[in-house]
Amino acid sequence: MAVLRSSIGRKGRSAPASSEDLERLQGLLDAIPLPVFVKDAQSHFLVLNQKMCDFMGAPHEQLVGRTDYDFVPKEQADLFQRIDRQVLETGEINENEEPLQRDGEVRTILTRKKRAYLPDGSPAIVACISDITELKQRELSWKLLFDQNPVPMWVYDRSTLRFLAVNQAAIDLYGYSREQFLSMTALDIRPKEDTDAFRKVARRTGGSSYRASGVWRHIKADGTLIEVIPSSRAFKYDGRAAELAAIHDITDLKRAEARIAHLATHDPLTDLPNRVGFTEHIEALLQQATMTQKPFAVLCLDLNRFKNINDLYGHSAGDVLLKETGRRLSVAAEGAFLARVGGDEFTVLVSDGELPGAAVNTADRLLAAMAEEVDVGGYKLRVEMSIGMALFPNDGTDAATLLANADAALHRAKTGGRGMFRAFEPEMDKRLRERRALERDLSAAISRNELQLSYQPQALASGEITGFEALLRWHNPERGQVSPAVFIPVAEESGLINPIGEWVLRQACREAASWARPLQIAVNLSPIQFHDDHLPVLVAQVLQETGLAPERLELEVTESVLFDDLARTTSTLQRLKALGVKVAMDDFGTGYSSLSYLQAFPFDKIKIDKSFISQLDENVNSAAIIRAVIGLGAGLSMDVIAEGVETADQLVFLRKEGCHSLQGYLIGRPQPIEAYADQVGRFEKRVRGARVKTHR
Repeated sequence: MAVLRSSIGRKGRSAPASSEDLERLQGLLDAIPLPVFVKDAQSHFLVLNQKMCDFMGAPHEQLVGRTDYDFVPKEQADLFQRIDRQVLETGEINENEEPLQRDGEVRTILTRKKRAYLPDGSPAIVACISDITELKQRELSWKLLFDQNPVPMWVYDRSTLRFLAVNQAAIDLYGYSREQFLSMTALDIRPKEDTDAFRKVARRTGGSSYRASGVWRHIKADGTLIEVIPSSRAFKYDGRAAELAAIHDITDLKRAEARIAHLATHDPLTDLPNRVGFTEHIEALLQQATMTQKPFAVLCLDLNRFKNINDLYGHSAGDVLLKETGRRLSVAAEGAFLARVGGDEFTVLVSDGELPGAAVNTADRLLAAMAEEVDVGGYKLRVEMSIGMALFPNDGTDAATLLANADAALHRAKTGGRGMFRAFEPEMDKRLRERRALERDLSAAISRNELQLSYQPQALASGEITGFEALLRWHNPERGQVSPAVFIPVAEESGLINPIGEWVLRQACREAASWARPLQIAVNLSPIQFHDDHLPVLVAQVLQETGLAPERLELEVTESVLFDDLARTTSTLQRLKALGVKVAMDDFGTGYSSLSYLQAFPFDKIKIDKSFISQLDENVNSAAIIRAVIGLGAGLSMDVIAEGVETADQLVFLRKEGCHSLQGYLIGRPQPIEAYADQVGRFEKRVRGARVKTHR
């Protein structure tokens, strides 16, 4: 400034400085490594250092006394003039960035201007120029890498932890505005319980490379928590010690991992623990109970007739039932561990309270929870449940034994009636093992040719044989002759009844098709077999394969097949009738709604149950029931056949009452068809002096 003041000039126009002053000023300015110049109040160049001359591309003598209008376009020169006047008037330092095009290249310059005074007191302008092209390019790179980066990023002061910069991705993720972010610290986005841990991390000396600082919880603007992994590095930001952090949101990943872990141990339908979850829980409970010898109970639960519901209403209805069952049982369990271990099977572990009393009370609540009807697709279903219980350590000290014994008690409960609860007894295990062995043998009976058919004749009261009923028999090499009353329930419970029933149907039809006389063949259908939607298709296939005329086949069903869904059952019966086969209602009179069923579907035949025939001599009501059934059949134009006819007196009574068809030992016992080969469809027998005629 002293050098400037040594220059001589007049008011309104600078006077040339002395040679000594110019040399001194020129030498001073040339020592500065940046372009520097001095202007008078009218924006004429007075002095320029060599860097400025180089920048302008002209020698010093060609620049002195000239203005910006001599070097740049008028619009830019006007801007420079306005800035000069502002600096002279306010005395404030001005910094201005401007693009400068030279030699076809656009550069960015930063001009800093300050007011000074010449020796005569007139104002002047001292200016310095910096080429910031590379700096601006770096800033542009920063914007691309930071502001426009899709990864949320921010910068915070390492000493105050205040945010200094934040990119748009972070604003979008967290929901805070940029202004909110820049008024906050890095502590404000963390739960209070995490702030001390973060302070410790923030105190660590930053390195030059990025580092992950673990999983952190952050608070979004709406208050929700997210889990993130920040990768950060220490660097200088506007001269401050700062931290640049890139935020990796792993909330969805953690949720997905948690969901996968949950699905691995939970049933997706009911959201109850599955078999894996149950196994983990009981193993942990066993480990603890083994040390403390504290007892606990294992309850095995099973829905009665669930497969029938699935068959009748479809699997979607079964899913609705299972979800509602899980909900009810969860409430009734009152905190006891409940799991769905497969199908309609549930388990409960009771470890609190005095045992076995607490377990018995839990079982009572579970049974009561399923006592009310369940709405399944508009159908009101009453689904009962059976429960078996085993106790640790009395009934077992490992999971496999406890479950096996609880399952044995469950099986006992199911055979004892619906909605029952049973505790394990040692004898149950033996019976369960025997049943499972029986099931294994039965599953191999077809392939081993152990199943056989016996045929019992059916005849008119006049004595003419009209057909045979095919009856299944099982002869096992080790067990001998196994009663149908023993193996049929096992076949139904295990699902073996379907392949066995198909074998019976095919064998009986093939046999009947080989007879010389076109007699009827009757085949019993299990309720489980009947509820298979494939049944009409199977019957059609068997008739086609064997060549049996459809009108010769009679399918016998009990009214129990009609209990659950009369409309669907009627549809199946009609599909069978459409094939040309006949349908008979077996064991008529032993159910509850026989008359309504007869009205809903016109059966071809009614079979009077043998229990009424056997009590004719002992119970007068039996005679009345038989008369009513015979009259009902006549009124509905349905054939009536009496089962279990064994005496001549029974035969006389039935003839008198107008029952035209008979079946029983009096007519013929169930035997292999070879016993009737010579006179198939004919018989002759004397009973107490009465002669039953045969037709030859």
